Amino acid sequence: MDRQALLAAWAEAVADGRDQPQPLWDQPVTQQGGEEDERFAFERQRHADEVALRREQFEIERERIEMQRQEMMMKQEEIEQQREEMRMKQEEMDRQYQRENPITAKVKRWRDCLKNSLYAMPQDSIEIVNWFQNLEQYIGTTKFQIHLVDLMRPYLNYKAKTLLGRFQSTEIVDYEFVKRALLREFKLDAQSYLYKFNTITIQDGESYSSFAGRVRALLMYYIESRHVKTNNDQLLNLLVSDKIKPGLDGGTLCHILAVEAAISNGWLPPEKLVSALEAYRANYSSDGRPRSGAVGITSRMQNRPVPGPRPPMNGPSVMQVVIL
Repeated sequence: MDRQALLAAWAEAVADGRDQPQPLWDQPVTQQGGEEDERFAFERQRHADEVALRREQFEIERERIEMQRQEMMMKQEEIEQQREEMRMKQEEMDRQYQRENPITAKVKRWRDCLKNSLYAMPQDSIEIVNWFQNLEQYIGTTKFQIHLVDLMRPYLNYKAKTLLGRFQSTEIVDYEFVKRALLREFKLDAQSYLYKFNTITIQDGESYSSFAGRVRALLMYYIESRHVKTNNDQLLNLLVSDKIKPGLDGGTLCHILAVEAAISNGWLPPEKLVSALEAYRANYSSDGRPRSGAVGITSRMQNRPVPGPRPPMNGPSVMQVVIL
């Protein structure tokens, strides 16, 4: 169709009004469009049914979980109630046991207290002496002497437990017998105490308070091993103080001698001696010079020599007490 024919056809269409689009509602409904609408409606209904089904399943699951949670809470309450009943029964049994066995109940309380107070028996022989002193200080040897062996059994080292297993049932109830046997096993007799007392020295990093305690413990055990009874604490303090001073360096010894010269009796008991030594250690160096932390001391003053008498080079500076 040429151009002229197309123009003529368009003119006829305009004249007939066929140039305007036909409305959708005036269009004839075909069978294919109806099937698509039905399919769309079916899919929409199926989707709505699936959503409703899932919502219903979710509500059922939520109710099931809530029921399980409530059941668990009820079981937990039952368990707590049972525990409370058991605790009350145990307390009643403990009270009844204490009424029927007062000594055994007290020993049990002492054992519970020792868990936070007493440490395991050490391997060092000198520390074993202090260990027995701590045990006797916590418990005492009068009222619970029969039960002391049972109290200290969990804290013994392997060697002491092995020795304890060799004793007879009649011997193991005697604390003093067990104590003497253990001290003999660790070679802690009178000669050992005397030798250790004469040769004891302060350890690196040890405080003077701890050192004085070790010295006094060895002296007390030596006196007890010789079966000597003394209540003269002043004499014991003098021996301990005299034992501490020979191991001091020159500057520290000069300081202690100067302090002792200023008091009436001429010597310091162990407590005051330890306090003076700790104060001197905190404010002076090992060569006798004051530390920079001292008030009013400058770096120039620290380099000055320390005035005062010097201890003699040969021979002991103080009288050493040797117990024969």
